[in-house]
Amino acid sequence: MKIEGDLGAILASALQDSDAMYKNQGEAIKTRYGADDEKKIFRQWHNAFTAMDKALKKEGKVEQAKIISDVMKKAVETAYNYYTVEPVKVKDKAVLMTSLLVFYVIYTMWWGFAIYFIFDGVGLSMSKAKH
Repeated sequence: MKIEGDLGAILASALQDSDAMYKNQGEAIKTRYGADDEKKIFRQWHNAFTAMDKALKKEGKVEQAKIISDVMKKAVETAYNYYTVEPVKVKDKAVLMTSLLVFYVIYTMWWGFAIYFIFDGVGLSMSKAKH
């Protein structure tokens, strides 16, 4: 694989596209690259960065590979996965979020006690070590 260019400019372009995808502005990607399917075009960032990451690691350029990997994981993958997901403020769903949190705590405690009683019934117990 041979890519010539400024790594910073390449990463800046990927970040710009990631920002557009994260904000559900797929038309910006279509216009920029003259394509019909923005997700298919955007996926090429992941493919290119994966190949670049492997090539740079083989060359011993671990620092540059780490930067590419970080951009890929934190920007490109996130933008791709959340494309078309409409953002909603948590305070707009406060009752739902509070209910989910309360359910999670009760459910966790319920299973915790269930496991405790199963072990207790089998004869396993926790006690202080004898000195």
